[in-house]
Amino acid sequence: MQISFLAPFGGCKKQTVSRRLLPLARAMAARGHAVELLIPPWDCPQEAGRAQEDGGVRVRWLALGPGARGVYPRLSRALTQAVREAAPDVLIVSKGLGYAGRAMSSWLASGGRALLDVDDLEDGRGWGAQRNWLLRRALVRQEHRLAQRATGVITASRFLADEMRARYPGQRVFYLPNGLARAPERARVEENGRVALLLTRGNDVAPDRLVAVWRAVLERVADAELWVAGDWADAPANLPRVLFRGWLAGAELAAAVRAAALCFFLPDDTPLLRAKSPARLLDCLAQGLPVATPDVGEYGTLTRVVGGAVVANDGDLVSWAAKLLRSPELRAAQSQQVWRRAEALSWSRRAAELDAWLTGLF
Repeated sequence: MQISFLAPFGGCKKQTVSRRLLPLARAMAARGHAVELLIPPWDCPQEAGRAQEDGGVRVRWLALGPGARGVYPRLSRALTQAVREAAPDVLIVSKGLGYAGRAMSSWLASGGRALLDVDDLEDGRGWGAQRNWLLRRALVRQEHRLAQRATGVITASRFLADEMRARYPGQRVFYLPNGLARAPERARVEENGRVALLLTRGNDVAPDRLVAVWRAVLERVADAELWVAGDWADAPANLPRVLFRGWLAGAELAAAVRAAALCFFLPDDTPLLRAKSPARLLDCLAQGLPVATPDVGEYGTLTRVVGGAVVANDGDLVSWAAKLLRSPELRAAQSQQVWRRAEALSWSRRAAELDAWLTGLF
């Protein structure tokens, strides 16, 4: 099958391309499909005009053409033309916003088959709350029209799958969360110091809640240390025994994960966080790092698959963290279990699931 993936924006500022589209495209190429990834780099002009092979995927960053204040009138036409020239058996469009949404609409109008891949909540309960009313309304309407007309809808969370089924009765909806690439060997957490890791940009945790949880851990394990990895500009200043590692990616992130004893997450139970498929949780699971999280959306769903700790309340999380920080043997056992089961969340498994769904769909 010939498959074209269409990104909503470039890869230099946001992670949709690197964390979802490209690894899924690579995994589909590994299954024998001819795969192309088209990227409109309107937000990353330095990427414009490039092309390369990546893991069996032909990746193309479209040229921008002349524009004013970030609006590139030729880019929309170029993207639409690129899709028509590729003439894929199926076009998979991420988010369906802006330029990518226009190209998807044109492809559907021409009789082509196109799937809408939804990985975030874009209305006022989600990222739309950060946009002005006019832009939010326009983008939500664009997503709505595409979801109605699409050949099918893929969602990155069960929350979004339920939303799409309720909103568009009869539409074919497929749940496909983010995946991982499991490390060749698990992290030797039993050899690490008493370091707890928190991966956050500050938009998924209440500062006061974090302070209370971490102080409670220190009451039980006084020499523990917290590493916070992420570009959290407004992190609480009253966190004791903390090291702010800043934004980490790639090898630096993997090294930090492998140097910790455990990782915990504190997502608030909001529609925004129930809708997302947390890539940084998967980073920890891929290395075999013991993980604990409240049962919020995909945080709980993905953690439960590998036998991680899904806790009922913050007190249970504190007890779990203190117990593992004090016991190298216990965290080694949990690490082995998480790492062994993590293969169930691999991108190769995700691609196999998508392949089977596409076969039934077409």
